[in-house]
Amino acid sequence: MSNREPTEIYVFQPYGTQHTENWAAGRIYGVSGPGLHLSTIRGLTKAEAEAVRDALCVRPPETAALTRGVAEQIADDLFRNGSGQKAERLVLELSDGRNGGGWCRRAVVDRVNAKLRATRRRA
Repeated sequence: MSNREPTEIYVFQPYGTQHTENWAAGRIYGVSGPGLHLSTIRGLTKAEAEAVRDALCVRPPETAALTRGVAEQIADDLFRNGSGQKAERLVLELSDGRNGGGWCRRAVVDRVNAKLRATRRRA
């Protein structure tokens, strides 16, 4: 047993052997953790509890891969014109019509990815 606050959603066993109905049905597990608006979900089978946890808990490496993949897809869309031709960079045109520099694809992916990750952390 630990006195530390949990850092992710977890499966636990809230029912002791005195809860004979739950034990007979195999519904002795629960799900809880930070960010869970319900304080706990109880009365689940182990498979149900693990499925709920997995659905609610996107772990950091999965989140990083997910946001990077979305950033790549956004860049793919931004770097193609209406005819499907691929651009090497995005050029910025200033309000007075002058060239305002531009972005390479990797810089766009990195910026979009950073915004997605920041938004995910606040959610």
